[in-house]
Amino acid sequence: MLISPKLFPNRVGFGPMDAMQLQRYGLFKKFGVFGVENGPRGGAQFLHAARRGLSDPRAVLWITAEGAFRDARLRPVTLRPGLAHLARHVPDAVFLPMALDYVFWNESRPEALLRFGPPVQFAESRVAMAHETLEAALTSAMDGLADESATRDAAHFLTLLNGTAGTGLLYDSWRRMKAWTRGQSFSARHEVGPP
Repeated sequence: MLISPKLFPNRVGFGPMDAMQLQRYGLFKKFGVFGVENGPRGGAQFLHAARRGLSDPRAVLWITAEGAFRDARLRPVTLRPGLAHLARHVPDAVFLPMALDYVFWNESRPEALLRFGPPVQFAESRVAMAHETLEAALTSAMDGLADESATRDAAHFLTLLNGTAGTGLLYDSWRRMKAWTRGQSFSARHEVGPP
């Protein structure tokens, strides 16, 4: 929801969420999130809602393709079968694998790092072939992100959103006061150097 307007400003985003969780967090419905039950019925719900939504050429369907949040280092990457069925039902859809990881570099809060793989499109395909292709594409994006993240080099990334720096209100207040009494400027960042 945060990156979609920045990366795809003329698009309308929507996506699935576990139906029971969506009942708990109903606010997400306002952002285009639709509920999907577990099991075969959920697969049919997903395909119906995804096909209907993708009939709008401006639509972007955001999917946690593994069906749950998982550690980005776990292999093999195993996608839910509905995604490959979607490739068969919406042959003009373009799939853009996106790896996402939260890592701690030099601040007290994590960095959210993203990496996109090359777009994948299926003119016509068998479900099994589409499934394998999409798993391989996401795995490649995830491996590339892990390699870039391990360098701890921000030059590999384009900053989309800036967060806050520092350790916390109390400790940073003390550090700010200490810098002020010494006539020094204060930066809450842990990393030394230009921001």
